[in-house]
Amino acid sequence: MIYRDIEIVRGNKTYKLSDNPITFNRLKVKTYNVSDIEREHNYESIDRLNGRFNTGIIETSRIATLVVEYEVDKIAHAIHLRNQLADLFRDKFYIRELVPSLVEVPFQTFGDPDFEFPLNYASGMQLELKLTNIGDYDTNQTSGEIEITFETSEKPYYESIGRSLQLEKVDSPYLWSSDMGINLPVNSDRRQYTFTNTDSGNVYYHGTQGINQFTFDRVITIVLGADTKKFSWNLEHSEVMTIEGLNLKAGDVIKFNGLQTYRNGVSIDDYTRMSQPFFEHGYNYFTINQTVQKITFDMKFYYK
Repeated sequence: MIYRDIEIVRGNKTYKLSDNPITFNRLKVKTYNVSDIEREHNYESIDRLNGRFNTGIIETSRIATLVVEYEVDKIAHAIHLRNQLADLFRDKFYIRELVPSLVEVPFQTFGDPDFEFPLNYASGMQLELKLTNIGDYDTNQTSGEIEITFETSEKPYYESIGRSLQLEKVDSPYLWSSDMGINLPVNSDRRQYTFTNTDSGNVYYHGTQGINQFTFDRVITIVLGADTKKFSWNLEHSEVMTIEGLNLKAGDVIKFNGLQTYRNGVSIDDYTRMSQPFFEHGYNYFTINQTVQKITFDMKFYYK
C-alpha cells in the first residue's frame, strides 16, 4: 500500500519513486526530510573593542534525506538497485512530495481490495536537488531500507512550481498551497501581473526570499507605447533601468530576464546600465518614463 510518495522532475520528464521505468515498483518512501538552510556568518574584530561584528550572512545550501524501503525478487536485483538509484537521481532535478488527501480508511469488508489512498501534492513549492550519497545497505537481503542524501543544486530556497502569470489566470489551482500565503480573492490586486496602458503601478511579490540576484527566475516584458531615444523605468528595490543610444519604436518588445536585456529578441546590453529588476516581499512600486502598451511580470516566488 502506497501512503506517501515523491515525484522526481528532471527536464520534461516526471517519475514517481513507487513506479517508474528505472527502479520499477521496487521502492516506497518511508521518510523524506529537508534540513534548515546552512548559513555562513562572517565576522570582523576591531582593535581595542570587545566582541566581534557580523559583516554578513551567506545562505549556502540545504540537505534533504530520503529513506526508502525496497523489496525485490532476487538478490541480484538488490545489487542492481544502487546503480538504478544513481540513474534515477542523476543530474539536477526537483522533488515534489505526494501525501494522502484522506487520513482515514473507510470501512471495508472481508475480501475487499486494499484501500488505495489518493495522493495529492503536499505543497506548491519544490527544491532543486542533486544526489550526494546513496547509503550502504545489505545486498544479501531482498528487502530493507536505503538512506539517500541530496543537497540543493544552486539556490537553497524553495521555489513555487507555478508562475505569477498562472496565479493571475487562476487556471491551475493545484500549483498553489496554503503555506505560500496566497489565499486571496480571485480579483485581488495581489494577483495582478499584467498592466496595460500604464506608466506606474504596484506588483505584489509573495515569496519570503527576495529576488535579488541573477539566478532567480523572472522575465519582465514591456511593449513600448511611443518612439524614444531614451527609455527608463524604476522598480522600488532595483536600480533605475535605462536603455539609451537606440532609436526605440512604439511596439518594440523589451525583455529583462535578470541577466540580460533584449529588444525584439536581440540582446542590447551595450545600451543599458546592466541593471535588472529585483523584488522584495510585498508590493513593489514601479514607474516608467512613458505610457507603455503593456508590462508583464512573469516570475517564480521563492521561500526560505
